[in-house]
Amino acid sequence: MVYFIVLFYKGHMQNEILFVITTANHLPYTRNTVDSLRKTVSYPKLDILVIDDASTDGTEGYCRTNGIRCITKEKPQGLTDSWNRAYGEFEKNPHYRLLFIVNNDILIPEGALEPLIESLGRHIIVGPITSLHGAGHQPLQAMEAYYDCPIDIANPRNYQQVQDWVKSHCTQPEKSLPFINGYFFGMNRKVLAYRLREGILFNPSYTNIHNESELCKRIPEEKVCRTDAFIYHFKGVSFSAYRDEFGNFVIPRNLTWTSATFIRKHPLLFRLFAWPPRTKQLVKRLLLKIGINVSRNGR
Repeated sequence: MVYFIVLFYKGHMQNEILFVITTANHLPYTRNTVDSLRKTVSYPKLDILVIDDASTDGTEGYCRTNGIRCITKEKPQGLTDSWNRAYGEFEKNPHYRLLFIVNNDILIPEGALEPLIESLGRHIIVGPITSLHGAGHQPLQAMEAYYDCPIDIANPRNYQQVQDWVKSHCTQPEKSLPFINGYFFGMNRKVLAYRLREGILFNPSYTNIHNESELCKRIPEEKVCRTDAFIYHFKGVSFSAYRDEFGNFVIPRNLTWTSATFIRKHPLLFRLFAWPPRTKQLVKRLLLKIGINVSRNGR
């Protein structure tokens, strides 16, 4: 797994918040995440760190063009390894008071970070709300659990409008939860007491999933969801849920933006990767004729 660790330095003053974005390809999503963050008033107070999982989509060039420092690993090692590398940066730099770890398929509206930062002054782990689809295996972080919002929250164009609506309608901003979903969560330095060993907070035996819930089980202190902080989560961008009967991933990680969008609109095409080789090649040729390339590395 190749990781690009991205730091935006803002002068000599040390910021107190480390904001980590983990990604594996899908650079347009990453770019949108960073752009949305840069529009917030909290942005100047953050050091942004991007950990990239062996991307082949131009992430390294994006970092270089933006004056970003990159640290590259030799091979893929999974999301939990990414999180531990993020935690390691947090642990060894005591000037960081807070750590955020987030997916690269999110949009951050103005006014959403401040409530999370405020709650981290009292609680060890804090997360936001999102749509029911975006909340995944933690439905108590779904906006629908608390509000009947008249705005289409599934439309990413509405992410700022939804946050503004939530802020004006929230009456109970903190909700205690057994665990916080890993698409977006913040921690304070109290988590150092629960590390497994130096530089390791998350259990490495969980390569990609169950890492956040395992950590939360180890921490008896209260974990909180802020119901006045909405983060838009596209969810499932990496196609990580699609496996064959042997548990192997059946979708290439380096699909083009156009191909990924097309396949997600036509889920039956996921079966393409389980068909016999001759049938697979025939279908690929047909798709190429209409401009859809579903081959690895474009081959």
